[in-house]
Amino acid sequence: MESSALLLSRRPFKLTALCGLITALALLGGCAGSGTSPGRGQAPAQVAEQLANNGDYSGAAARYLQQAQGARGSEATDYLIQASHYYALAGQADQAKQTAARINPATLAPPHAIAWTILQAHLTLLRGDPQQAQQMLADIRSVPGSSATWIWLLRADAAAALGDPLRSLRARVELDRLL
Repeated sequence: MESSALLLSRRPFKLTALCGLITALALLGGCAGSGTSPGRGQAPAQVAEQLANNGDYSGAAARYLQQAQGARGSEATDYLIQASHYYALAGQADQAKQTAARINPATLAPPHAIAWTILQAHLTLLRGDPQQAQQMLADIRSVPGSSATWIWLLRADAAAALGDPLRSLRARVELDRLL
């Protein structure tokens, strides 16, 4: 059984597009930066995005976590969810769980409640239970852009882990349409 991080490492170009899309849609804004090295003249979310695009998921997660510490309300929730997803992609299950534990799911509005369910499915897949992850994602139909991207990515990885290459391929086709 392969982890999400291992499966994702096989598609670097799609992952670059995925990371950029997720960050852009989740945060809905930020200032355009210049330069090519992370941190020089860029908004913190852009630095995190660039780190993720370069394969440094731990670094991206740490940046989002740092941003969450200075944010309040839904903005902090957005950053914590992104940080947890990137820790999961980095294969750091404990850190991903600790970050997710900072979110109170009882207080989440619908968009964040859906993002929370997707995050829980990601953590479930990471701990090696693709069947449960698939079940968690099965009832989610209409979602905002970045959440839809995560759903199709996780559906594809769960199907692959369950030995269902056709279902995984179908999910990857849907994911490709979003990117």
